[in-house]
Amino acid sequence: MRKLTLDDTFNAAELIEMFQLPEVYARLAKADRSDPTGFAIQALIVFMKQAGTDENRKKIYDFLAGPFESTAEELKAMPLLDVAKGICEIADVDDWKAFLNSVRSTK
Repeated sequence: MRKLTLDDTFNAAELIEMFQLPEVYARLAKADRSDPTGFAIQALIVFMKQAGTDENRKKIYDFLAGPFESTAEELKAMPLLDVAKGICEIADVDDWKAFLNSVRSTK
């Protein structure tokens, strides 16, 4: 498994646009966050609906196969919790927060 690369970010930008994630995020931002588990489930359901077609799921598998250093078929067969842990490993939330905060502070 490897960290995300610059090329991965370009591929991610295509997925972000395809799944209309800014609009989805705006809707979720207005949701009740008093129950974090419920909010996470709601966000997951929204994402699953967006990825509902075989073609869209294939695009996700193809994207994640790079950082996971596997094939799309191997990724598709991977246990869900292994995928979740892998995503946390390749895109560490704290690293991204620090990076985005440093970018924001340069404005």
